[in-house]
Amino acid sequence: MQISHVEVVPVELNLRLPHRAATHPAAVDRIDCVFVRIETRKGLVAWGCAAFDPAISGETPDRI
Repeated sequence: MQISHVEVVPVELNLRLPHRAATHPAAVDRIDCVFVRIETRKGLVAWGCAAFDPAISGETPDRI
């Protein structure tokens, strides 16, 4: 199986209901995600997603 195309789509999503975590006391009302679309030469398509929070994981959009 050979990959013919990869597309990276950064997205900011607003949450319908804000949430709080024990390690992050401020309410979170939006998250940043990176969606990845991969297509093979035979036309198969797969999607993946990574959500991150620099305050918790230390990851940034560039590192994702």
